Amino acid sequence: MKKLLGLAALGFLLSAFVILAAVPVRAESMDDKIQVLEQELARLKAEQARATREQMEIKKEATAAAAALPTFTYRPGRGVTIEAADRAWSMETNFALMVVMYNHLEGNDARGATTGDLHFRRNRPMWIFNFNNGFYEWGTGLDLDTGQQATGSTNATNSIQQNQWFKVRFQQMNPYFPEFQLGDNTSGPYGGTLSQAPADRSSHSSAILESLFDMLADSDSQELGRRAMHLIWRNIPVGQGDFSFSTEYKIGAGIGGSFANNQLSDTDRKELGLLLHVRPFSRSKNFWTEGLVTGVTLQTSSLDTRSSVKGRRLRVNAGFERVGAQSILDTGTTAIGGGNHQRWETGTGWRLGPYWIAAQGIWSRYEDKAEPPITSLKGVSGNAWRIWHELFLWSPKGPL
Repeated sequence: MKKLLGLAALGFLLSAFVILAAVPVRAESMDDKIQVLEQELARLKAEQARATREQMEIKKEATAAAAALPTFTYRPGRGVTIEAADRAWSMETNFALMVVMYNHLEGNDARGATTGDLHFRRNRPMWIFNFNNGFYEWGTGLDLDTGQQATGSTNATNSIQQNQWFKVRFQQMNPYFPEFQLGDNTSGPYGGTLSQAPADRSSHSSAILESLFDMLADSDSQELGRRAMHLIWRNIPVGQGDFSFSTEYKIGAGIGGSFANNQLSDTDRKELGLLLHVRPFSRSKNFWTEGLVTGVTLQTSSLDTRSSVKGRRLRVNAGFERVGAQSILDTGTTAIGGGNHQRWETGTGWRLGPYWIAAQGIWSRYEDKAEPPITSLKGVSGNAWRIWHELFLWSPKGPL
């Protein structure tokens, strides 16, 4: 009996030992598994962080690559512009096509007042280059309608390069500094010079094809394209409005015009232009007054009676801008003497939404100094005025 009890006790002790020995082994196995899982989790987190960094680097490289590429933009009425990402350079190209059908009601076709004719008033591709964030600008354009429209000849040998200018925008250094411009044939649409006729409307953007300076045509003034050097102060703020002022030294005052290759020049005398445009309430944010504009301009020169290019001629015309204009009065080209010549122009316009109304006046004065072989007309002068209004229904930017 004692033996049996001893064997039973021994078996119990062996079982307890086995059980107690198995518990640490199983505990060590669980710790190893947890440690392995933690290591795997840390590895996955590290790979995820590396993948995120790589993804961010790829995005940065893609953004930098996109930023380094030129941008392409289109603006109605301006054309397509290609510009470097750092604005170091840009190129703008556009094409102007303007076709007019003249209808001279009860006109005399034998005198040019025809009906139903298509007149290609403008047919002009243009390129404008800017450098150093627009500090320098050079523009050039081809006048593909010049050959037949300027001389009426189908075998003209005129240059198709008409509009060309170079400008330096000193106002980028200080807003009160002027812009310098030198041009072969500059105007508002070509180079952005101030208009000689304040509050006038160009046939670029108006349905009215009669300009006041065409009605009182002065051959000793340059209204549209001018070969000149300009200093232009643009939109200088004053009170609730602003003003623009320009001085022009017309180095082409004795030149026959770019439509004749700029080869006809027979005098060294030049012409001075002073232009002041005022928008008295442009910054007022008042719907009723912010569209008001007024101004005055002067062109003055000393005439050279030896010059056959300038003409010394004053005419009163009626009719359209180019085709069918009827001459009412004409001094001719040999009746006005030398001395001082002045051309004053003023105008006031008011824009209210799509509606525009304006009034203009022009005064041309000749000293008309008798110089052989000129027979003086005793001081030729001419005045003209007009009042008109327009309602705009559609533009390239949309209705009204």
